[in-house]
Amino acid sequence: MKRLIYTFRYLTRNRGNNLIRILSMTLGLVVGAILLSQVAFDTSFDRFYPDADRIYQARFVWVGENEDDVADGLFGEPWSVLRDELPGTVSGTMFFPQRNLRPFYYEDHPHVFQGLYHADSVFFDFFGVKLTQGDLRSGFLSDRNIFLSGSCAERMFGGRNPVGEIVFYDKSAPYTVAGVFEDFPKNSTLSFDALIPLRNIAPFTDINGWRPNMKWGGTDCFRGYVKLVPGANPDSVNADLRKICRKYADTDEVFYRLYPVTQLHRDNADVRHHVFIRSLLAFIVLLVAAMNYALASISSLATRARTMAMYKCNGNTSSGIFGMMLSDSAYGIVLSLGCLAFLKKLKPKGMMRDLALVVPTAISHEAIVHAIQAAASEDLKSVTLFDRYDGEQVAQGMSSMAYSLAFQNNAQTLTDEVVEKDMAAIITACRDLGATVRE
Repeated sequence: MKRLIYTFRYLTRNRGNNLIRILSMTLGLVVGAILLSQVAFDTSFDRFYPDADRIYQARFVWVGENEDDVADGLFGEPWSVLRDELPGTVSGTMFFPQRNLRPFYYEDHPHVFQGLYHADSVFFDFFGVKLTQGDLRSGFLSDRNIFLSGSCAERMFGGRNPVGEIVFYDKSAPYTVAGVFEDFPKNSTLSFDALIPLRNIAPFTDINGWRPNMKWGGTDCFRGYVKLVPGANPDSVNADLRKICRKYADTDEVFYRLYPVTQLHRDNADVRHHVFIRSLLAFIVLLVAAMNYALASISSLATRARTMAMYKCNGNTSSGIFGMMLSDSAYGIVLSLGCLAFLKKLKPKGMMRDLALVVPTAISHEAIVHAIQAAASEDLKSVTLFDRYDGEQVAQGMSSMAYSLAFQNNAQTLTDEVVEKDMAAIITACRDLGATVRE
């Protein structure tokens, strides 16, 4: 108790020195925590799937002179057969990521999807994705059905049940909403807003009417995944897969190889570089903060010498005095951690952007807002019209409209790069709608 009283008195009497120590330690902990949280995010990709350690992606490999070339794409028909012949696996799935995606329309409002997959009926069960609305089995009975992510359904339909509603791709092709699925987390290499059933591998035609060459050596546009049986040796499975590939390729120069999904993101050269740099910076920042705290404590010894001498003269032992100093440091660190916890609860600051458009008067304000919200990510929190002009300075039949866009992410601080990516998607959606962006 006496040690606690002494520590409290010291902290209150030497406020300047102690404040510097606590602030420097808090700053170091905050910066270190931010850097380490980014490292943890990058190293956690695709670990949320059930049995994630047994899920592997098949990739196409070309044998080169110095190193192998690897690509994500697979040939449709061969992979659908290969995965069923491959020993050591319990299930597999495949999908086609749609390219050149045009807007979907609901009640004449355009919605730009961030991604669309044509996937087989195993896809949702394979990755452990649950439907929040609709029926999975009946939804895959027709390739004119479509499944929407929860966030996409919210943007398009608000709080209404979308199952059974009709949406039109590029204003012409109707698709019936068959269900709503849970959004994939942000730390996923799979990113899409909608899924269309892939009922027949051949003949297969994508949403734009394009038909890829499904044979071996044709169009490598599909993505394939398998789940290994518990205890299976990936090297043995890869050896078996290479043998099966010979039946189609008739050569050892090209084949499929399995890669664990939990390492796909981390094996990216840029990601490895970022993880290393951030880890190193976090270590340096925390080390500097600790050294600064220690030096500030040492610098205070000159002012504390008389107090220590008095305690010594009154019979206090060296170990007791040392314990007081340790208590002082411990309380300082606890206060720094308390400041860190308080700062973590503070709401991150958002960003504002203005968007000036010249649009045909036939396009309503609601249609523009729908297009902006559909194109942007969840970081877009509000769209506000703050100016409208229909005077002589704009062409006849046109209106000048200015919007204020508010961006915010409660999980992390937004960067200019993230917001600019959203703005680029928003501008593209507005131009697709018929608007002209004023600089």
